Amino acid sequence: MARLITALTAVLSLALVACSQDERAAAPPVGEARDAVAVMPGFVRPAPPGASSTAGYLTLTAASDDRLLAADAPGFGAVELHTVTAEGGVSRMRRVDGVPLPAGEAVPFEPGGYHLMMMAPEAPLAVGDTLDVTLTFERAGERVVTLPVQRSAEG
Repeated sequence: MARLITALTAVLSLALVACSQDERAAAPPVGEARDAVAVMPGFVRPAPPGASSTAGYLTLTAASDDRLLAADAPGFGAVELHTVTAEGGVSRMRRVDGVPLPAGEAVPFEPGGYHLMMMAPEAPLAVGDTLDVTLTFERAGERVVTLPVQRSAEG
């Protein structure tokens, strides 16, 4: 009887270990959950030849509290997170170290507010082009989004 109990205990232990490993394998690791931050379509404005910067826009909605930490795009010397503030009746653009993404709240990146400031382009962008932008989130990790180049949200 003691051998039977020992054997059953060993089998149950192995089953529990296997189940817990299966559960961990089924749950996506932090940073790999593609739906952790929803990205609504956006766009990048074309800049005239010789311009030193342009801007990118989109809307982010996080499933749980998160923070956009950085962005990057090939063909640009730097991509920074910026916002526009009004000081004494004058609008000023300033760099921010991150953008909070409260759970379930849509955070728009739009003209006159948060935006991706894309600096030092290697070549001009033309309407109809697309640009892959890597977004880095505090909790959701990295996500690559493809943004069309167009003059406004409507095209």
